[in-house]
Amino acid sequence: MEADQNQLRAWVHLALLPSLGPRRLFGLLRSVGYPQRVLQLGRKDLELLGVPPRTAGKIVAEREEAAPDIEMERARALGVHLIPLGSSQYPQALLELVDPPVLLYVRGEIPHGCPRHALAIVGARACSAYGRSQARLFAGKLARSGIAVVSGLARGVDAAAHQGALECNGWTVGVLGCGIDLVYPPVNRGLYREVGARGALVSEFPLGTTPRKMNFPRRNRIIAALSAGVLVVEARERSGTLITVDHALELGKEIYCLPGAVTSPLSTGTHDLIRQGATLVTRPGEILEVHEGWAAEDETEDPGDLSPEESRVLEALRTSPVGLDDLGRMAGLGPADTSRAVTLLEVAGRIVRAAGGTFQAVR
Repeated sequence: MEADQNQLRAWVHLALLPSLGPRRLFGLLRSVGYPQRVLQLGRKDLELLGVPPRTAGKIVAEREEAAPDIEMERARALGVHLIPLGSSQYPQALLELVDPPVLLYVRGEIPHGCPRHALAIVGARACSAYGRSQARLFAGKLARSGIAVVSGLARGVDAAAHQGALECNGWTVGVLGCGIDLVYPPVNRGLYREVGARGALVSEFPLGTTPRKMNFPRRNRIIAALSAGVLVVEARERSGTLITVDHALELGKEIYCLPGAVTSPLSTGTHDLIRQGATLVTRPGEILEVHEGWAAEDETEDPGDLSPEESRVLEALRTSPVGLDDLGRMAGLGPADTSRAVTLLEVAGRIVRAAGGTFQAVR
């Protein structure tokens, strides 16, 4: 047990050296074998192994200042598991990365089915109501089919995806771009607690690491690696979401995109991906059909659980999206009855808001 703790301490010590970085550290490990040996390398040794002189000096200085024992004690106090690269609990899919994290900070438990039975759902932070509702819908349907939903716990699409999975008692994994002891963005504090309690929070950054811009591309590669594919709900032309897609493509993962309004800037990135070969999807079942062993839930509807008004509204939406005014006319209902039926059907997940203020039935 003491040998295991010494090994973990060495991994934590290495993870606390910002000038080392995962890619350079992984290269050193390949050269010398063990984390303890990396910690014993002097400045000249590092230079001989290809580390630039100035960086080698920084690494040695940081090594003297780092406090791995304090970091380990803080993690224990927070209920955070430390999972190093060589651990049996370490997700093997991350080893496919050229720069796998050397240490994971985890609250909760990463599902054993990652990445084979997991899908990333990502998209714009400033998403539309359509994007938010679709992210929740897809996440909920996938979760009910036993698929873990992976995302970045950001505003917008990420938050909606986590919420959709939790609402269906499914498993969701939030990968963070900051220390696991920080909540970012603060507005997601409640969601952060719920994901940590009912799913898993994951970070490769030491405790106290603030959410700097450079952290999120690193975060995105973990999202891609932990998933069998990536669903992009909404993305602008130069969206950071596309970094996740690039990582997923490098790993040979499937890319799915939801179409959106041709006039919306939030659809520019998704439509570009579709033109480049991403799979266009309009319902969760289309994703489930692609992956072996992903069985769709029974979506057979029981008409007996709908009121007559709800049934008429649902029937009017069978063929194409319809706006609220036209929907009332087609269903033969007044404005109040139409609005009530739409609200109940939306809450039940039978219909969703589509582009242009319309509604569509979930197939």
